[in-house]
Amino acid sequence: MGDTPLVSIGMSVYNGAKTIRQAVASIQAQSRPDWELIIVDDGSTDETRSILRTLADPRIRVFSDGKNLGIADRLNQAVRLSRGVYFARMDADDISFPHRLSRQVAFLKCHPRVDLVGSSVIVFKKGNVPVGVRMVPTSHDRICAGPDQGFKLMHPTWMGRIAWFRDRPYNRQALLCEDQDLLLRNYETSRFANIREPLLGYREDGLSLKKLLKTRRSWTWHLVRFWFKTRGRPGYAVRAAVKQGIKAGVDVAAVVTGLDYCLLRHRAGPILAEHATAAAYFMALTPKRKKNICLVATVPFVVGWFLKPHICRLSKEYHITLVTSGSQKEFAELNLPHSVRFKKISFVRKPHPIYDLAGFLRLYRFFRKNKFVLVHSIMPKTGLLAMTTARLAKVPVRIHTFTGQVWAVSKGSRRQVLKMIDRFFASRASHILADSRSQLDFLIREKVIDKARSHVLLNGSICGVNPGRFFPDPEMRRQVRDAFLIPKNDVVFLFTGRLTRDKGLLELGAAFANLVHKRKDVHLMIVGSDEEGIQAHPVFKNLNQVYFPGYTRTPERFMNAADVFCLPSHREGFGSVILEAACVGIPSVASRIYGITDAVIDGKTGILHAPGNVPDLVRGMTTLLENPGQRVALGAAARNRALSEFSEQRITNALADFYRKSIYHKRGAIYG
Repeated sequence: MGDTPLVSIGMSVYNGAKTIRQAVASIQAQSRPDWELIIVDDGSTDETRSILRTLADPRIRVFSDGKNLGIADRLNQAVRLSRGVYFARMDADDISFPHRLSRQVAFLKCHPRVDLVGSSVIVFKKGNVPVGVRMVPTSHDRICAGPDQGFKLMHPTWMGRIAWFRDRPYNRQALLCEDQDLLLRNYETSRFANIREPLLGYREDGLSLKKLLKTRRSWTWHLVRFWFKTRGRPGYAVRAAVKQGIKAGVDVAAVVTGLDYCLLRHRAGPILAEHATAAAYFMALTPKRKKNICLVATVPFVVGWFLKPHICRLSKEYHITLVTSGSQKEFAELNLPHSVRFKKISFVRKPHPIYDLAGFLRLYRFFRKNKFVLVHSIMPKTGLLAMTTARLAKVPVRIHTFTGQVWAVSKGSRRQVLKMIDRFFASRASHILADSRSQLDFLIREKVIDKARSHVLLNGSICGVNPGRFFPDPEMRRQVRDAFLIPKNDVVFLFTGRLTRDKGLLELGAAFANLVHKRKDVHLMIVGSDEEGIQAHPVFKNLNQVYFPGYTRTPERFMNAADVFCLPSHREGFGSVILEAACVGIPSVASRIYGITDAVIDGKTGILHAPGNVPDLVRGMTTLLENPGQRVALGAAARNRALSEFSEQRITNALADFYRKSIYHKRGAIYG
């Protein structure tokens, strides 16, 4: 581009701090670069001048003298300052579409007899929300069909040759109708046209009755004066006054009744297929309104362990409310995004009629009040309460994630009752997620869920594994071993999780007792909160080289200190902790049960044993104890698989996709 621009755009601004940035950005986004933007400040008293000083584009020229002269004088000033061949208009609160200048320049070049060209517009309101389309006639005759009423050529869309504007200045006396006055004075000696395609977004946040009537009054006065005094046609003057009076009455009716664009259809008609390009541009500008969703968990611990990565990812797309037991302090310690809301509703893990009824009623009222589009629960108790109340509150998307079944290892009436409860609240859910394929098959086989509404994200896992947190760290290994006085070359077996009998810890203690009697270079670490007095059980009494460090927020430290991970669990939805250990580079010895069989490939990333079978567990532990090369090989394979198939990012993205499809009623879930 040379020193002389092809198009000069004149923009007068008064107190436009809220909109000026977007208006200027729309000019900077034009498809042709040979323009200059002349911004004339009309004595703004807000932050407009400060904003204008930050505009660094050399094509933008800003003029400000601190005076308030009115738009007519400022536009005449912009015309005088222009260096372009063409002069275009632009308001400080509107948006020019990227191809506006190129379309209008091409039109004027192809139609040399046309002096002024405008276009249709997309009317929009605050938040860049399209209201409708204001279509305008394209020919001069139709634009000027009613000179005693007005001209259908929208001022912010004008473009013409600079000479035309210099010969025909705006009239400063034509308050609020300077454009119509200019057209009225020149329509007989000039040629006007419109491009049918909308080329500009016209801001109209609402119809102001005061502004409408003030404009009507000013325009009526100028029409009467023009026809009576200038042209000597009193009949035209009377007719113009009557028509403007009728229009003022319609304006009043439209605003007072709230019918707005229903009565004033010419101001914003429906957006049709032919306006798709313009509408799509506006949709790209329009900030997406986040939908409200709710995640329900029993305790903050569950949130921090399983849901935190999902919440951090989903908070970018949704307004999230987290419902759980625990205090505000515990919620703050989760360090979730600031936009996530917290609602405390107390849940107790074991059945309790009074507490459960209270939680049921509070959840129901909360769901009704907030009108969530999606409720997602995890853990059995919250599944029962959340899915039932969400169904009653007519929440459209209700998701429950199964992470393991208490009744899977129960017998008799207890098994049947717990199974019936799971079946009941699963029927209240619109979608079911299982955290492993084998668990999904088990639940379908037991007729707890139906296949049509049930899914697994990718290859399984509720939250995946974070390789930025779990990775081999020799220094961390040395520090933990030194703290427990464990020699560098000794073999450490590790368990992390809740210390309960269902986790197979009594079998693990018995198996380790068998090993430690044969070799003195083995150790067992059992890390986690002791919920059932496991540490005091006789199986661990007088058993040397067993350590109970208690609950930890940094399990990766102990995994780095270990050589083999053990999970002899009786039931498991998915062995997420196995993947974490795998990411550190250690293999696992684990039960051959649903859930775990998805996390461990027997003989390739670890060794599986029959659940509850101590001799089989001993054989697996002995194999890895006596074959360090195999330990290393299985650990490397386990790490590669964890990183490639179960990364946290893949799982969180898959859940985000699942949410979108569920909310927007698209068929087909995320399968591997």
